Amino acid sequence: MVDLRVYECEGCGRRATVPRGDPAPGCCGKRMRLLPLEPCRVAPAAEHSRPMASEDACDDSRAG
Repeated sequence: MVDLRVYECEGCGRRATVPRGDPAPGCCGKRMRLLPLEPCRVAPAAEHSRPMASEDACDDSRAG
């Protein structure tokens, strides 16, 4: 899997995706800025998700 980086032009807002290690692309006469990674919001599998709302207490399955 290739590690990709997303860059955005501060002038026009155009985005470009390039492989990690490649130089930052240019746009509007300047180098594009690297966008920070977004946090994961969805669990990749059911085993990793919480079956309750985040404000609920954890159920350790010991109750009868």
